[in-house]
Amino acid sequence: MAIPPNVKYEGKFLKAYREAREGKKGVVGTEQQEVNIAKYSVYFFCDECCQAHPLGITIELNDGPPDQASIRDTYTGRELPPQVATLIGNMTQCPNTRKMTSQEDNNQVFLVSIG
Repeated sequence: MAIPPNVKYEGKFLKAYREAREGKKGVVGTEQQEVNIAKYSVYFFCDECCQAHPLGITIELNDGPPDQASIRDTYTGRELPPQVATLIGNMTQCPNTRKMTSQEDNNQVFLVSIG
């Protein structure tokens, strides 16, 4: 069964959008600024085997490092974005020793730019 879209208030929404845009009101009235959001793979230095391993996590940031850097180097003096702060201390399995480990030192967790 196909359900048609609800267009009952379409005209009112379009009119309100145009008025806001023309009157420079709200989000649609502000100038659009291009935000460059980069993708990063997350790596950590494993204390179990003394090697760096990918966490298998990709995050997007608009203020990350150009290539690769530790979280400490990237965010010294600034507040960590929530998606970065949650990476510190997470338990993960070392692929070499199979032991569960975590990295509490934000100088040992790295953001590596993808492409």
